[in-house]
Amino acid sequence: MVDFLLEIGVEEIPARFVRSMLDSFDKAFRKLLQDNVLGFDKLSVYGTDRRIAVLLNGLTERQADRKLELKGPPVQAAYAGGQLTPAGAGFLKKNNLSEKDIQKKDFGGVEYLYAVQEKKGRAAEDILREFLSGALYTAVYLPIAMRWGDLPVQFIRPIHWFVALLDTRVIDFEYAGIKSGCLSRGHRFFSNVDIEIKEPADYLAAMEKHKVYADPQMRRDMILAQIKQIEAEKKLQAALDEQVLNEVTFINECPMAVVAEIDEKYLSVPQECLITTMQKNQKYFPLLDAQGRLTKYFILISNNVNEKSLANIISGNVKVVTARLEDAKFFYEEDLKTPLEKMLEGLKKVTYQEKIGTIYQKIERIAALTEYLADKLKLPAAQKKLASRAAWLAKADLNSKMVYEFPELQGVMGRYYAAA
Repeated sequence: MVDFLLEIGVEEIPARFVRSMLDSFDKAFRKLLQDNVLGFDKLSVYGTDRRIAVLLNGLTERQADRKLELKGPPVQAAYAGGQLTPAGAGFLKKNNLSEKDIQKKDFGGVEYLYAVQEKKGRAAEDILREFLSGALYTAVYLPIAMRWGDLPVQFIRPIHWFVALLDTRVIDFEYAGIKSGCLSRGHRFFSNVDIEIKEPADYLAAMEKHKVYADPQMRRDMILAQIKQIEAEKKLQAALDEQVLNEVTFINECPMAVVAEIDEKYLSVPQECLITTMQKNQKYFPLLDAQGRLTKYFILISNNVNEKSLANIISGNVKVVTARLEDAKFFYEEDLKTPLEKMLEGLKKVTYQEKIGTIYQKIERIAALTEYLADKLKLPAAQKKLASRAAWLAKADLNSKMVYEFPELQGVMGRYYAAA
């Protein structure tokens, strides 16, 4: 039994694709091992935006010798006039057989060509070398693919190095002009040096020494622990968004949580707008008070935090988010200049569905249905009037600047504008 490690060093993979890439590598290797009858104890995949790694523990060193029973076409279809037909010849060619190797065997009252083939087991190292030299890169799903240089190959991003080890031995292969070896790379800011991996069991610990936490679950846990610590210190609660958490997990190799703050003047803008822009555009975790109100504090996750860089990281992020918040403030204040009812007019020019008409026509139908149901429920006149008004205004904010920028706030902004 041996351990196997593959690490592919690449240029930055977009964070949203890393998880699917890791899952695809997991499936590709499981299929390879299953198809080649190679046993193993454990298969793990690790990765960041700069590397993808596969670790196999307890891999069988060699396939067992096997006897393969090969069933061909019916004898009647395999021969014509005593000569092999294309079907019969194809069976022999496909399995590297000659006529003297084949027999005839009865299956359910019909005779078929039949052969027993001795297949010597191959070394796992040879099987892996073949796979790593080409088949792997077509076996994995590439959400996007690119070519580089004048190479006839493609991958999600250009490849810079391979680490391929079977215990302490390098599995020699070459792909995309890159030869395999035992050298990885450390964190690009904290430890940008070659790292010799002596054996697969050393991989995670060796990378951690050079500030690369290759295990995504470890990085996720680190981020959550740091956020929890900040929450306790500030006596506030972070607005955790699963998509943001996943993205910062895969965009950092050594994630560090940093607290920064916005100007309090922006808190006059509806907090949903501010939270949305901080989460969607900046991948931040806004901090809320005990009543769920947005505060001036937010958490950012950085890949390069030290004493020298901290002040620049904070000021740079505040500068960028301030521009975003200015936009949100501008959209909100501009929208307040137009009563919600007047926003309806613009929806006469917005197509809802080609064969159904405009969004304004959709609103007319919603209002008519609302009034119909109010009559059926025998609502008092005041309630019917209120329901009809709500129906008319429900989609009016689709014509607002804020909802144009953040479609997910449709309805939410309508409430603010209606109240205003």
